[in-house]
Amino acid sequence: MDAQTIKAVIALCQSQTGVDYTRRHGAICPLCGTPRAWVRRTMPWNGKIRERYHKCRKCGFNFKSVETE
Repeated sequence: MDAQTIKAVIALCQSQTGVDYTRRHGAICPLCGTPRAWVRRTMPWNGKIRERYHKCRKCGFNFKSVETE
C-alpha cells in the first residue's frame, strides 16, 4: 500500500468515528487537512456530546465531528 492509500483509509475511519470539533477552530478534514470544513448538519446535544456532519470545501470529503462540553 502506498502512503496516499494509507492516508485515505485513516481518513475514512476518522470520518466514521468522528474527528474533534472546537468552536474556535471548527473541524479539520481528515483527508486533506483543510481547516474549518463546512457544516452540513448539526445534531442536538446528546448528553455532553454533539455530532456534526461536514463537507470539506477543498476536496469534498464528507465526515463527522464530535464536540464535547
